[in-house]
Formats: sequence, structure tokens, C-alpha cells
Amino acid sequence: MVSGDVRYSQRVAILLALLLLQNGDLTDLDREILKTLKETRTSGPLVLHYSAEQLTKEQIDAAAKVNTASFAKLQDLLKMQYKGQIHLFLHPSAEALKEATRQEAPAFSTGTRSIHQPHDFSNVHEMCHIFALQFPRGPGSIEPELFFVEGLATILDQADAGADIDTWVFVYDQLGQVPDLVAYRRAWPKGAPSGVHPYYIPASFTGFLIERFGIEKVKAFYVDCLESHKTFGRTFGELALEWRAALAKRKFDAKGEPVVRKAFGLSPTQALPKAMAEGKGRKLFDGQSLKGWKQAEGAAWTVSNSLLVGTHDGPWTYLDSPKVEKGPVAVRARLRLVKGDALQVRLNRDENGSNEAILTIQRTFLTRKGGSQILAWSPMKVEPGRWIDLVFESRSGRGRLYLNGRLELETDKFSDDDGGIGIGVERGTVEIESFEAVTPAD
Repeated sequence: MVSGDVRYSQRVAILLALLLLQNGDLTDLDREILKTLKETRTSGPLVLHYSAEQLTKEQIDAAAKVNTASFAKLQDLLKMQYKGQIHLFLHPSAEALKEATRQEAPAFSTGTRSIHQPHDFSNVHEMCHIFALQFPRGPGSIEPELFFVEGLATILDQADAGADIDTWVFVYDQLGQVPDLVAYRRAWPKGAPSGVHPYYIPASFTGFLIERFGIEKVKAFYVDCLESHKTFGRTFGELALEWRAALAKRKFDAKGEPVVRKAFGLSPTQALPKAMAEGKGRKLFDGQSLKGWKQAEGAAWTVSNSLLVGTHDGPWTYLDSPKVEKGPVAVRARLRLVKGDALQVRLNRDENGSNEAILTIQRTFLTRKGGSQILAWSPMKVEPGRWIDLVFESRSGRGRLYLNGRLELETDKFSDDDGGIGIGVERGTVEIESFEAVTPAD
């Protein structure tokens, strides 16, 4: 038997649903779900729809509290007052949501004012989509691109899996996994390198725009995203370059870095020891000539504008120091692959081969015997045109490769510590600004 109170509650829910329908707030899916989520509670600007048979009062109290806080946080981040109410459909679990809605997303907004989510789920992402519908629009406004729709919602969430969005993208950048932003925008959400979350790149870029120009201009661009020059005084390509420059200098959360590296199957890294970064080295390139170096026959190694430049259109060609280094040895260099496939730094070169750090446009390796014996590898890619600070050391059979101040690869299968030093390029051009021999740090 159904009590009068229950029948009254059901009638109120039905009347409320009809009222919402008249106001155009609900979608067909929302109305279908109301047949199950019959109870309703209003919490300030939020209307919570749920089933009392599936959720306890305490669970609804918690959902009301955390989602009301998210609403207030979003108003502060976007510097706006939302007009009206948002309807939250609270499902008992992620599995129940998928079964009821036939959607794979962990939470999603369906119309202009409704969100479906598990009862214990809360972030500002989906709510941001609804807030954005009230951004000021003019007669020339357009439907915003999904690149910016998801970029704004994701950066306002700020973090994922224990690492903030900027740390995710900073590590992507260090690994050479950030795609060209202009091409990526055109292809989005396709085009992300393997292991890169497609939402995090536009999120980082949007976060840069907010920091650089303020949220009001970003909101104006959101509804007029074909006219970046009108809003920011720069083309999209110019903004992309500024973002990449800012990204390389950004401080990141050291606790979050291992989370991102783990997503690539990599171990946590460590910083270059201060003694190796700042210790005195012996210059192998004087900035003026090839004095002290020996190049392979037919190779094209020159000095231009104080840079050591190697160009080759075929397989590896090398430039070698004729001096044999005694004892533990390391190379500290600043260089870049201007174009082409790969560059290489060699240590302990003798008649049996050498210890090699090979940086390619696909990944990075520690190898022996001309690259035929791979000892360790990383998904870190060389981005042509981008300068790299490199430290490559060999000591008592252990090799370590530091790139841009962070340990990228190591192995315990190197040869002994005496031998020559060399630099190589394959099907491309390499430029070396500095090249020094230093003593490895303890």
C-alpha cells in the first residue's frame, strides 16, 4: 500500500516535471529519467532529482552541499551571477548512470540546464558548459568550437588524477608530446599523440589566455573564437607561440610529475645534480673553429654564427674529438635538431663501439654499437627547432641522460670509462651552441 505522503510527493514531482517541461529546461532523456528519479530537493540554485529508494538522506545532503559549493566556486572563477536554476539528476552509481542513460561519460550535461551524474560526483566541468550559455553574446557571436568549450571546462577543474592540468601538459612538453596547436585545433579531438589526453592541451592554452588577458576577454573570445586578433590583439598562431614559451618556463607540481610519467609507463625522474649543472667544464668547442675535432669523410660540419653546425642527407655522420678522456666522463651541451630525423652524442668511443644517446623525432634511446643494441628508451621526442640542454654521463658502466634538467634515461650496461667523445646527425641538420667535457657528480 502506498501512503498518502508518498502519493503527494509523487504528484508534486510530476507537477514539477510538467512545469520544467513548459519552461523548456528538460530534454527527452531528462523526462525519461524522471520516471525513476521521482523525488526532488531544491538547494539554492540547484534542483536535485533522485530516488529515495536508491539514495539515503545523508547522501543527498552531501550531494547538495558539495554541488552548491561547486556552483559558488564557478561563479567566482567566471566572475558572473548565474540566472535561474540547474537541475542535477543524481544516479546511485556510475554503472547505474550508464545503464539508465546509455551514455559512457562519467557525467554529462544534456540541455541548457540539466546534468546527469553519480550522486558522489562533483566538479565544475559540466556545470561550466551550462554557465557558458549565459556568456554575453552580440549579433556577431557564433557557436563556440568544442576545442574551447572543453578547454575552458577542463582548466576550471584544475586537476586530474592527483596532478594539476599544467603539470600534465608541462611533462607532455618535456617529452616532446605537445602537437602544433594550429593543426591540433583543426583536427580536434583527433590528433593527440599516444598517451596525451585530448582535453588537456586546449585546457592549458585556455588557462594561459585567462592568466594573460583575464576571464572577461576569454569569455568574449569563447563566443567569437574566429576573431582572436579582435579580442587579444594577436593571431591564433601568435598566441600559440606565446603559450609554448610560457609553458616551458612554468613551475609545476613535483608531486604531480610522477603521476603523468606513470601514464606513459615511465618511472619518476629526478633533477640534474647542481654539480653537473654548474660545475666547471672543459670546452670541446671554442665557438670559432673545428680545432680539435675530426669529421668523417664527406660530412658537412662547419662553424656559423658561433654555432657548430652539422648537415647530412643520409645515415649517421659523426664529428669526433681525437682526445681520449680518462676516467669517468660526461658531456654537457646545448644543442638542437634544426630539421631531420635524429641527433646523437657518443661517449667512450673505442674499437669496440661507443655509449650512445640518440634523440629522434619519434623517441629517445641509450644504445651501444651504432644504435643496434638498445639499452633503454623513452617516448620523449625531439622537436625540430627547439633547444635542448643535455647532460650525458658514463661512469663505472652506468649511463645517465639528463634533458632540460631532468633525468630521462639510465642504464647499467655501458662500457668502461675511457674513450673518445663525438656528436652525430642523421638525415638533417644539428646546431651546437656549447659542448663541454665535465666530471660526473658523485
